[in-house]
Amino acid sequence: GIESQKEHGVVSISAKIVDNKLNVCVEDQGNGDTRESTPGFGIGLPNTKERLATMFNEESHISIKQSSSGTSVKIVMPLQKVTTHDQ
Repeated sequence: GIESQKEHGVVSISAKIVDNKLNVCVEDQGNGDTRESTPGFGIGLPNTKERLATMFNEESHISIKQSSSGTSVKIVMPLQKVTTHDQ
């Protein structure tokens, strides 16, 4: 992954609304899946998947694409608009 790079890496985060769903994409320029794990890491995606399932049931999902040029994680969830009232 990107943490194993000796030089600077780039992580890009983008978000857009498609069909009343929020699409968040996180991409890096890491080496893809090296199948090595660092102790204490590797719980972020399982925790995110569990939280999304709890909040949105089957209306959300996470997809991961890995290649030699990096990793892309896409999270899709229902869009929820919040209205605030100033007092």
